[in-house]
Amino acid sequence: MPDFIDLDSDNAQTDDTTEAGLTVSNNDSDNDGLDNNNDSNNSVYGPANAGITDPLITYEDNGQDINSRAACENGTIIKEQYVISATGNANTGWGQNDGVIGAPDETGSGTTANRISLRGINAPITLTYQDTFTGGATITFYGRHWSGSYVDGFTIAFSEDNSTWTSESSSQNIGSTSYTTLNYTIPNNFSGNYKYIRLTSDDVGPNSTLSLFDAVKVTSELCILYEGRVFEDSGTGAGGIFGDCIENGDENSLNLPDGLYANVVQGSTLVYSSLLDSSGNYQIPHL
Repeated sequence: MPDFIDLDSDNAQTDDTTEAGLTVSNNDSDNDGLDNNNDSNNSVYGPANAGITDPLITYEDNGQDINSRAACENGTIIKEQYVISATGNANTGWGQNDGVIGAPDETGSGTTANRISLRGINAPITLTYQDTFTGGATITFYGRHWSGSYVDGFTIAFSEDNSTWTSESSSQNIGSTSYTTLNYTIPNNFSGNYKYIRLTSDDVGPNSTLSLFDAVKVTSELCILYEGRVFEDSGTGAGGIFGDCIENGDENSLNLPDGLYANVVQGSTLVYSSLLDSSGNYQIPHL
């Protein structure tokens, strides 16, 4: 019962008790979960409907129907992240493990340092990410085939610990010998908190896989849990009070250093980082 303490479950600005036309005594003599004022028998436990023959009449409907899980109450964050480390490059003449790290940087000149190569069903690529992601996230591959002679695809699997993996996806294919993009959405029923992606060659057709990947981006839409703002508490200017944790006087966010993050830490482990914007604002999603 995720909303048992939500007194306004439809967010209609009126509490649920008032909307239902109930007057409560805050007493439950028979301990059946129904307030005495709305229980047809206060001496006998249950049944669950407690003599109610028509719930739609007893509990009036204000006519507003919502799905309480359909939207994020505080909005969403679009989180994009790229590979931070990788293993499994097939051949140093085709690419390098580090070549897939970060945002796309391949210019098309064939620089092996800017890509990782995938070839051979027994030689998968494993990609590692900083933050977790789950079902519904979109994977964007930036890559190409080596040539028109190697145009088979690959499958995708996900892991939380780089040990236990999900089932393989259907075959995916970058579809071009020039650098292009391919999007894949993780099925919603994949509910793990993943940090690893594994790519495995198909190698089942007449033309085996030899694919080159410049970058692999993960995009997630996350519900915002908390929003905050950072400011200098230096007592600067008229009315400013040093160290009182209140933005007063001339204190503001203008003098904050660039590259400042609000971090969520569990024990000694960094769980999430939010870069402050130019006004000192940050957002923390449900994790």
